[in-house]
Amino acid sequence: MNCLICNAGAERLQTMSDWVELRCPDCGHYRVSGTFFAEIKAKNQSFSVEKARTWLEQQRHIDVNDAPMIDTSERDLVMC
Repeated sequence: MNCLICNAGAERLQTMSDWVELRCPDCGHYRVSGTFFAEIKAKNQSFSVEKARTWLEQQRHIDVNDAPMIDTSERDLVMC
């Protein structure tokens, strides 16, 4: 699968939860909620690479033990 943020090749991790979990060599390990994933796919929207990577990095400093979760509440912070 390709990274949802930068479109590079990424590993999709298997999960039983309602999110898409990816590991990208450039964007790192992150999650996107199922609701937000469906919304961006249906509307053919794309992430702002710079905004999304900045947000992810900030979140990783807050919680170093868990992958950041991007959901609809972060829409304005990470989208083009």
